[in-house]
Amino acid sequence: MKPNFEMEDELEQAKAERDYWKSLFTSLIENAPKPTLAVDHNENITHWNDAAVDFTGVSQSEAIGTPADAFADVDDGEELVAAPAVRQQSSVVSDPRTGTDESGEMWTTIDVGIPLENQHGEVVGAFEYVAVVTAVLNSD
Repeated sequence: MKPNFEMEDELEQAKAERDYWKSLFTSLIENAPKPTLAVDHNENITHWNDAAVDFTGVSQSEAIGTPADAFADVDDGEELVAAPAVRQQSSVVSDPRTGTDESGEMWTTIDVGIPLENQHGEVVGAFEYVAVVTAVLNSD
């Protein structure tokens, strides 16, 4: 349902629309049940949800503002796929990645990076979603 932004003051209307879409984007990341993050055009992390904290052991305060490549060792030595999505200006899907968590349990993920474009079509960042596929692969 589209909200009603009919206001007399155009500036107030623009702010209401901006805040509405910003809250939707933030809520998409925060409410995602799997590790989800976003980076800006410089590949610095701008959003890092609770599932990413749980999966990596890296807090939001440690992650946000940090270059994405700083966390390559958290994943499996590979960079977060949001970074190449920014550089390549196209979606990136990783090959299956494996590692172990703090308890020694093995995990496998497939990570998806999607470039984020502004109203002019310029890539200004990227969104990354981590699909944990361990159970699917182990069910064979």
